Amino acid sequence: MEHIEGKKWKYWSKSTNSYAYKDFDHVKGLSSFWESDFFYKEIYYFNDSPNNCCYEMWDCLIEPGSVVVDLGANFGLFTHGASQTAKTVIAIEGSPEHYSCLVENNSDRENVYFCNSIVKGRTPEVTKDLISSGNVWTDRKNPLELTLEEIMDIYEIEKIDFLKIDIEGFEYDVLESLSPSVLSKIDKISCEAHDPERNKKLFLPGKIKHTYFYNEGGSIQEFLYFVTPK
Repeated sequence: MEHIEGKKWKYWSKSTNSYAYKDFDHVKGLSSFWESDFFYKEIYYFNDSPNNCCYEMWDCLIEPGSVVVDLGANFGLFTHGASQTAKTVIAIEGSPEHYSCLVENNSDRENVYFCNSIVKGRTPEVTKDLISSGNVWTDRKNPLELTLEEIMDIYEIEKIDFLKIDIEGFEYDVLESLSPSVLSKIDKISCEAHDPERNKKLFLPGKIKHTYFYNEGGSIQEFLYFVTPK
């Protein structure tokens, strides 16, 4: 994660309703990522991960030359790291405030493309709830909503080598809505998931599922990884 050091990162603080800049050189010494709104799980150093990244575990890794899609890119830390290895990164962020941070923080990455959109599945009630509630990072509503299939069409993506999903509980609708043809075009999926019971039941055809649990201040959190067997 050397890419995070020596760089000023723009972030949005919902609590103060303002933008600010901060460096991450001290990140390993933080007692809690909630010290500021922008300390997101992307900054976690997982000792079990080959790349010390919470979204990369075991055989669910970003390989050189990969096409990466980042759903829920937030202020762009994972996007920036992925762009060091990947051929192309498509970064999607629904919050208007965080989107501005995402773009500025990755303005030096020529292989990163951006889109300010909500990511939806195929269940109207879920999308309606998402749009009406905004999300945990913003009070503004984004009228643009796209499915993963539409994103692939817009950016002319034939295959996604690595799909990262962190969209605050709406990952289930997105994953469960994937058609067999779209799912077959995705090699690896890394997802932060918030519902333990739904996590147990979530399986994707043609993918091997891995689960990783970690302790976040006494609360057990969970990551899911789906990999196409070789």
